Amino acid sequence: MEEARRISIEEWNTHWPKISAALDRIPQFWADYWTKESINGAVVQGQWQAWGFGGIGDINIVVLTQIMSFPASRILQMILAFGNDLERLMPLMEATFERFAIETECDLCEIIGRVGWEKKLPRFRRTGVMLKARVPKTGVH
Repeated sequence: MEEARRISIEEWNTHWPKISAALDRIPQFWADYWTKESINGAVVQGQWQAWGFGGIGDINIVVLTQIMSFPASRILQMILAFGNDLERLMPLMEATFERFAIETECDLCEIIGRVGWEKKLPRFRRTGVMLKARVPKTGVH
């Protein structure tokens, strides 16, 4: 049996060493944007929501979300997800975030992630492409 739950600040603090170690294994997905300290701080300060998915009492997948308010809409953004058993837990994750988006009066859900997520979430459509290039610390000329 699987469960989905919002991870409390107390539980986050308890699990932070394990979460930090898991982040160390996947820096390619977050280190260009955040530090571990900023990720931890965003959750502890309530700017981001942390979610756990897995068997009862277990966390197999951690997902971090934020709600962004724009003049025309509120958007629930999935910023970072990591763990295992994604295929098994995807239906529960999608239902959980849809309910949370409704409860928080969001108009849209966005997933910020690597190529391939659109195959796992057929209701979502690719709306753009993000391109990235490193800027050298010294000028070319």
